[in-house]
Amino acid sequence: IAKSEFGDFSTAVVLAETAELLQHRVRENFQTAGSLFLAYTYSFAWKFQLQSLINPMRIGYKAGMRAGNIDYGYWCLLNYYVLLPLYTGKPLGPILARCPECLYQMEDYQLEDHCFYTRLSWQTCLNLTGQAQDPMQVHGGIFNDNMDEEIIPLRIATVKEVQVELWVIYGAYEQAANLAIECGDSYGKISNLTFMCMADTFYRGLALYAAYRDTKRGKYKKHGKRARKKLAMWEKKGVPGVVHYHALLSAEQAAVDKKYKDADLLYQKAVELAASAGYLNCAALFNERYADFLQQNGPYFESRSDNVVFRLGESMRYYREWGAVLKVETIGKKKMIYSSKMNLPRGA
Repeated sequence: IAKSEFGDFSTAVVLAETAELLQHRVRENFQTAGSLFLAYTYSFAWKFQLQSLINPMRIGYKAGMRAGNIDYGYWCLLNYYVLLPLYTGKPLGPILARCPECLYQMEDYQLEDHCFYTRLSWQTCLNLTGQAQDPMQVHGGIFNDNMDEEIIPLRIATVKEVQVELWVIYGAYEQAANLAIECGDSYGKISNLTFMCMADTFYRGLALYAAYRDTKRGKYKKHGKRARKKLAMWEKKGVPGVVHYHALLSAEQAAVDKKYKDADLLYQKAVELAASAGYLNCAALFNERYADFLQQNGPYFESRSDNVVFRLGESMRYYREWGAVLKVETIGKKKMIYSSKMNLPRGA
């Protein structure tokens, strides 16, 4: 409540730390899995790097299964095996391999909510690895649920959050931007600011800035600024998981303002932050956006062809490491076309 209603991250963390201390003073019991899941998913995620949450989820899963707390035990498992690795840019292959195993166990226990989010994550991995029939659409062979918005608003909001992300990754910026405006901050409000809100805010912001660069429609810039300001507020409050997101949207804003030197430095900073933290997905996407920025016309962008090719190459490298096969092919074609246009050697 302190975090979601009042934006009081410090109080939320103190309360979570108190709960964790009390839990440590008693023997592992039925409540252990739930305490760990709630504390790390909703509070500690806003104090520590998301990667540090993975091991507590493993502990929570084992504690839940030993104590018979199947509900929270499997929420911990979903975070441990799927959601945290997915949102921290870990290689998609291992995540994809674990989705069926998680789903079949949850189906055995008839955990409907758990199955929903596991199917959605499985479908997302198939989309990102190029194994879905239509990689740009969140509904596919594994996930294709018909949902009632009045009964399950969190599910609807989550599906839309994932759809915006897919459209951004595959370059459908205007579609993503229109959905981003429609959604606004609804996912964060409905979910009580789970850790996935950080990525949701970022992808909405990037969709809006990218759509503005393509169309010059003012509504996209206005809403993009709102997303960037929210990330800036979170960074100011000491949330480490948004630093690279804020740097990239700040680069986009500087580019919009035609402060090209500032934008150049901010794109570099964003790439370095994402790469050093191990976010393969962000390092790939940030390099791609950096290359797009450098391909603009004007005096500032003259004699920068080598850096464009380098950034496209880095984007391909990170997409390959992440496992996004279609993106590797797409960026490879962009690089080849650009090199040909600029009369650069094939190996450049």
